[in-house]
Amino acid sequence: MGLTDREHGIMKIKYGMELRAAALAAALCLIFASAATRGAEQEQESRTIVTVKQLIDSPADYAGKTVVAVGMFMGGDGACVGRMDARDWMLQGEGRNCVWVRVEPPQGCDPATKVGVGRTVAAEGIVSMVRNRPMLFPARDPAKAGAQRQQSAQQPRKDPKETQKERKEAAEQRMLEIERERDASQSFSPGELLQNPALFFGMEFFAAGNYRADSAGCGSDAPALEGEWAIEDLLGNCMRARGPVPERAGLASVPADGELVSFKAVMKIETASGSASHYLLALPRLEEFKTTAPEMKPASKPSSTK
Repeated sequence: MGLTDREHGIMKIKYGMELRAAALAAALCLIFASAATRGAEQEQESRTIVTVKQLIDSPADYAGKTVVAVGMFMGGDGACVGRMDARDWMLQGEGRNCVWVRVEPPQGCDPATKVGVGRTVAAEGIVSMVRNRPMLFPARDPAKAGAQRQQSAQQPRKDPKETQKERKEAAEQRMLEIERERDASQSFSPGELLQNPALFFGMEFFAAGNYRADSAGCGSDAPALEGEWAIEDLLGNCMRARGPVPERAGLASVPADGELVSFKAVMKIETASGSASHYLLALPRLEEFKTTAPEMKPASKPSSTK
């Protein structure tokens, strides 16, 4: 017995949805794999991590540079004045130190609905002076943008339907890139975390590093606890971690020693034998960001860890 027209239509819709879902999953896996490879094989330049107060007090030191600024997400209801664009949101530090930001807000933060106001977040962008005040703008690769414009100008005119399809695919790809950039701004290596641990208290972030099943000798002289593990960056900076061990991308299995992992965590501190040490508390996997694991970026080795 043949299928009715209605049944044929339902099958076509289901098939199309399955194809789109498969394509999206493949794209996410590809980005995850490429980020992990770059993080493991290349020593990237260390990032400049600053407070809002540092930007306000010494704007000339950071003008034209890419920084990661840590502060409270305030949407449009903070201490900043002179909003220039509806996309702008406020990042506020101690007191009334505040800067406008025009990069994508972190996941779970929305200036329009005020969701996430008061959360400690990080924003990565280029510092530009606007009305004699520092402001963060998206970091873009001008060479890449110029190549894309040249390629578009050289292409012959296409069928309108084909053009519409390409625009839709480009928009979907751009959304993936935005998600990756947004997650990368919330990602830190052990070296970056150890430079100023207090800066990250109260903040949920990605921690990225090479997995170590044994935390002995990592970060302090305290004996390793049962179930404790660690992550290490390319320069040997190490942090202990507790909580669920990150799973391999797409696989429900524990990573091997030395394998690059990325997980959502919060900073914790404990005191033993009169000395304080910091460790990472990994959040349950259901709480993790839903996009890709950003690449690991090493920092200079900290002079001391409290």
